[in-house]
Amino acid sequence: MSWKQVRLGEILNISKGKKHKEAPFDNSNYRYISIEDLNGGNEKKYTNEKGTIVKENDVIITWDGANAGKVGVGFNGVIGSTLARLHLVGNGIDPRFLFWYLDSKVTSIKSQRIGATIPHINGSVLKDLLIPIPPLSTQKHIAEILDKADALRRKDQALMKKYDELAKALFIDMFGDPVKNERGWKIKRLSDVVNPDRIITYGIVQAGENIKDGVPYIRTGDIKNGKILTTQLLRTSTTIANSYKRSQVNIGDIVMSIRATVGTVALLPNELDGANLTQGTARISPGNSINRQYLYWYLKSDAAQRWISINSKGATFREITLTKLRELPILVPDIELQHKFEKQSSYVENQLLLSQTNINISESLFQSLLQQAFKGELT
Repeated sequence: MSWKQVRLGEILNISKGKKHKEAPFDNSNYRYISIEDLNGGNEKKYTNEKGTIVKENDVIITWDGANAGKVGVGFNGVIGSTLARLHLVGNGIDPRFLFWYLDSKVTSIKSQRIGATIPHINGSVLKDLLIPIPPLSTQKHIAEILDKADALRRKDQALMKKYDELAKALFIDMFGDPVKNERGWKIKRLSDVVNPDRIITYGIVQAGENIKDGVPYIRTGDIKNGKILTTQLLRTSTTIANSYKRSQVNIGDIVMSIRATVGTVALLPNELDGANLTQGTARISPGNSINRQYLYWYLKSDAAQRWISINSKGATFREITLTKLRELPILVPDIELQHKFEKQSSYVENQLLLSQTNINISESLFQSLLQQAFKGELT
């Protein structure tokens, strides 16, 4: 590939955002853009305060927090405190080409973040990053190919979301609204419905180096769409894993993220029996009084997720303590009805598994195209 390469610092200006006071929507205020927008959130926020304005051709990068390095494009408004605007200087770079290039470098950018408690982008590293500059027509061609591949994977993700909503609707139909509890089900704390021999706990504090044939451990980023992404798990030594035997996960367990992506849950797949967790994830082992499938969908319900959100702390780096999590109110219907829900939801669960397989395939295809794009193999 003979494309010219330039430093990012030579072709763009970086401007940090700031925290704004939210305001009700009217025609005179600004769209207030936050990390939730980059994550595909549907709830729009607004503010009357001036700040760092972004336009559709500006690339946005998450500067602080667990998502530092994530990028977005196509927004109009003012950006929040955890975000930064990457404004292109001149007309020689297609903004979507820049966006996809940075998206291909997210792992590298994240690996060079600084800050112990709250990680943030290393500005010098970002500015020194070399970007290949093919002709503008080639940039647009590459961006178009990647946009189409991205649309395919988003279609698979949307289908999975619909099946997820179907299961939630079945849950409400059988058990009613957990907030109103109009059917008068018993209410217990989460700590009262777990296996008394396996308390709610987190995992390894320092996992050490990745060991090829070691014991797999589950991080917050490994939990997505209600599943654990087994293909990207890291592994720790048997010695370290054995020292955290109390937080080992086994068949029947539910895993929850308690940091950053707080409240994200997944059922442990059979092939991860005996794996471990990191400090950012928690083990929940259902006891005899509650059905595993019921508890899983209850934890995914709007009522449970709202409670978890309210009882989490931290603005930039969100987390919920195990002490607080153990207090989560759980509706406990008759166990026979819980078992009936498991049977009726099995079809939806199978479709969710199929959808996840399709998502994995489309994601693999997309990542392959992404890597080829900036090696000159898509022209």
